[in-house]
Amino acid sequence: MKKLGFLITMLVFTSLPTWSQGAKSIHITEVMTNNRTNLVDEYGLHKSWVELSNSSFTTYNVRGMFLTTDRRVLDKKMSPELRRQLMCPLPNNEPRTTLGGKKSIIIFDSSSWYKDGRNGHQWKAKDSANTGPFHLNLILQEKKTNWIALYDGNAVDLIDSVSVPILAADESYKLSQDFKTWDKAIATARRLEQGAASKEAGPLRHRHSRTFNGNCILLSRPALRRILGIRSLHETQTAHCPRHREACHLII
Repeated sequence: MKKLGFLITMLVFTSLPTWSQGAKSIHITEVMTNNRTNLVDEYGLHKSWVELSNSSFTTYNVRGMFLTTDRRVLDKKMSPELRRQLMCPLPNNEPRTTLGGKKSIIIFDSSSWYKDGRNGHQWKAKDSANTGPFHLNLILQEKKTNWIALYDGNAVDLIDSVSVPILAADESYKLSQDFKTWDKAIATARRLEQGAASKEAGPLRHRHSRTFNGNCILLSRPALRRILGIRSLHETQTAHCPRHREACHLII
């Protein structure tokens, strides 16, 4: 029994450094706070988003980690319980949180802003009713600088953070491929790839009979399905475009 207890203890201690190194391989790699025509979520909405990437070649699960935009968590005297109240946890029961080597995941900001007439017409943030597992109430602001931090599951260890400057429409703040420098970039319309759900939740591109900036984001597959009243997008390649009010060729 003593040998067994010793072996278990050694196994725990030897696995801790590996686990810590795995968490350190997760980085905030791109942020967009003013999304107008870029990625769309599964509800067909253009929301601000944050990209997390695995810089290693090994798989790591980011479930239970935290994202926050509240600088109060930098207070080292704050208890983990209070920290968690100021943070947004990544989903636990979601297979797409398992990031393979050099893979990324997009987290949408579920919050939206409105004018509060009772409070001197001040802008306030509220959590949207349309939220999925990868929608967190981050409260990113379009016309202000934003600080975003990634914390480990204990809500104490800071894994990564970035101060994002004010960004123009469809402009992102992107980390270089060597994970050393940040710079502004005009984000190109791209397909949302999130593991097994990429075919279902990814945005569609379409070509129009008139030139409309080449390829552009239309709607997510579930949203387009509801509008077109079809069960599967594989049933058709040409359909009435809700945006341009005429037939468009869908790139499926």
